[in-house]
Formats: sequence, structure tokens, C-alpha cells
Amino acid sequence: MDFESKIEEIRQKPEHIRLRYVWALVTISMIFVLLIWFFSLKADRDNSRKKTEENNILMEISNQKQVDDITQSISKNMGNNLSEELNQKNK
Repeated sequence: MDFESKIEEIRQKPEHIRLRYVWALVTISMIFVLLIWFFSLKADRDNSRKKTEENNILMEISNQKQVDDITQSISKNMGNNLSEELNQKNK
């Protein structure tokens, strides 16, 4: 069946039948739009969840580096203080 002939056939029907076609096509179109919207929201939510996880991992790495830096600083200061105390005791 040809698309143009189907349109012509629908044009020949009474108005209440044509309105049924209109509402059926509107419903189908709306379902299609809602499905696209739903899947795009889901994809966006998944992307934001991945970004949040990546940010959390980066923050943990940054925090670990800060802890390492503080530990090294404390170790150096303790070593310097001990060596100064030993030098003062030896004098």
C-alpha cells in the first residue's frame, strides 16, 4: 500500500475517524518522545555518577598525597630535632 493512497483514504473517512487517527499518531509520537527523554536522562545520570566516582577517587588520591607530605615533613622535623639534641648533648 502506497503512503499517498493511505493518506487519501484517511481523507475520505468521516471526521470522527480522522480524529482517531490523529490521536493515535499523537499518542505514538508522545511515547516515542518520552522514551528518548527517559533514556537521555538515564544516560546523563550514569555519566554524572561516573564523574562523581572519578572525583571521589581523585580526592582520595589528593588526600593520600597530603598525608604522605605531612608524614615526610614530620619525619624530617623529628630527624632534625633529634640530630640537634644529639649535637647539643655531645658538646
